[in-house]
Amino acid sequence: MSTTQPPGGGWPGGDRSDDQAGWALPTPPQAPVVPPRPRRRPWAWILGAMVAATLVLGISGGIVFAQNALPILRAANDYSDAIDNGHFAAAYAQSCRSIHDASAFAEFRDDLKTRLGYDQYRLNHAFVNFFDLDHNGHRATITIRATYDRRGDRDFTLRLVEEDGDWRPCGLS
Repeated sequence: MSTTQPPGGGWPGGDRSDDQAGWALPTPPQAPVVPPRPRRRPWAWILGAMVAATLVLGISGGIVFAQNALPILRAANDYSDAIDNGHFAAAYAQSCRSIHDASAFAEFRDDLKTRLGYDQYRLNHAFVNFFDLDHNGHRATITIRATYDRRGDRDFTLRLVEEDGDWRPCGLS
């Protein structure tokens, strides 16, 4: 049995008869099968983010330290070095206004020598303990450790004030 084409048109693609009943549209060519990419592990991104955050915090901390603590430590170190070398005039010159207003150089020198026990014991070294810095606005305190020949170590507290943008020692107790 065959079917004939209807008048005024026909089957798409031409005549269709019963013997072509299994006819179908051709299938498109298949793309080659690519295995799926292995899934990236998030730990690499997390580790990278943690390293980046650590670097940013470290650099920020270094900048804050350099801006806030370093000038205080330098002033305390310079003062300590002057005392250590017996340069009391340099220590007096570095001191704050209130020290200059309260005493002349000779009084300052004698008071400092007495306080440190300079005449009784030989001072080996005076150094700043930068871990013991207490900074509060325009005032700071820091510990200076003096080492002596026969006396051992003794800690002193150095007070510093900020005057005209510079940190100046303002008393040793």
